[in-house]
Amino acid sequence: MIIYNARILYGADFELIRGYIKVEDGLISEVGEGDIRGDMDAENCIIMPGLINAHVHLLDSIAKESGAGMTLDELVRPPNGYKQKILRSTPKAKLVAAARGAVREMISNGITYFCEFSNDPVLSKQANKEAKIYYEPTMVQVDDDVATNKPGPSIVDDVHGRAMECDGIGLSGVGEFSDATLEKIADLGLPLALHAAEHMPSQQRSLALTGKTEVERAVKLNPDFLVHVTNPLEDDVRHIVKKNIPIVCCPRCNALLGVGVPPIMDFLEKGVLVALGTDNVMLNSPDLFREMEFLSRIISHVHKDSGTISAKDILRMVTLNPAKILGLDSGLILEGKRADLLFLRPHRNMSPLGDAVSAIVHRADARNVWRVMCRGRTIYDSSVG
Repeated sequence: MIIYNARILYGADFELIRGYIKVEDGLISEVGEGDIRGDMDAENCIIMPGLINAHVHLLDSIAKESGAGMTLDELVRPPNGYKQKILRSTPKAKLVAAARGAVREMISNGITYFCEFSNDPVLSKQANKEAKIYYEPTMVQVDDDVATNKPGPSIVDDVHGRAMECDGIGLSGVGEFSDATLEKIADLGLPLALHAAEHMPSQQRSLALTGKTEVERAVKLNPDFLVHVTNPLEDDVRHIVKKNIPIVCCPRCNALLGVGVPPIMDFLEKGVLVALGTDNVMLNSPDLFREMEFLSRIISHVHKDSGTISAKDILRMVTLNPAKILGLDSGLILEGKRADLLFLRPHRNMSPLGDAVSAIVHRADARNVWRVMCRGRTIYDSSVG
């Protein structure tokens, strides 16, 4: 297939070229400049890499906005947070239906791939079979067990059994488990990621129970990535850098919950690989356009400098960087990469077009999404919904 008459964001620097893309067997085989004819006319479109949502919880889609005003612990801390109660009390068919709706919303927002932390991988696979799904256990230990470093063999058995059904393990955090239990989970040898330092109370609780921060405890497990790290303490970032651990940040959800702004510039300046996620659907729309715009504006506000972070750096956080973190052969328009493509039509909200990447970060939204391709196959066409 040849896609022609296009403006293309090419390579890791998102160079804007006018030309064509050849797709063969789901891969980009050639990108070139110039006018040729082909199979799909992309006139007036900007073609960019498909967006990748590096962290989302889908099964709570059934409860959009119903937990407004609650604290983080009240909402999601296992085993009896509001989210956990909703998941236990709602019929599974309704959970799957709502999650499927969220998946369709993500696709219509230009998202071609995502990573979900799921309390029930079987249900999550019914909602979408293409995502990376990490099992998030609902069984946890009480604070006394954490403080006394009591093993939790039943938890380890549960994690091993359920994680084998999906792509890895995604822990709610270290605060709900003793170090002995965490070490056994890490010893399973499965892909591992976990929330850490999302809010200050969890950091303080970890220090009180174990004498170590959440990040100190987490990095010892050598995870594939950490989620949030909104409130690092002391030498937390140094520990992360030393282990070369990527971070997935969810700034809009952090802001909604009032837990702070992740120190993303500190991460970037120290060489940490950063990606973005949208977190719980019950709290936050799974929309990476809104995530990018919010991040750009909040960083400028925090640092009181509109040039603190570039639009290209932010766009990499939803394309190239999450592809690296999740081990995907996509995230770029480049020969040999998967043909995961997002076609944008710059309507009045983006036109007249100056800097294309800045316009995507600050102005684009679902109205601009004309077509979405995954592995060269159209999975969304705005003309048919």
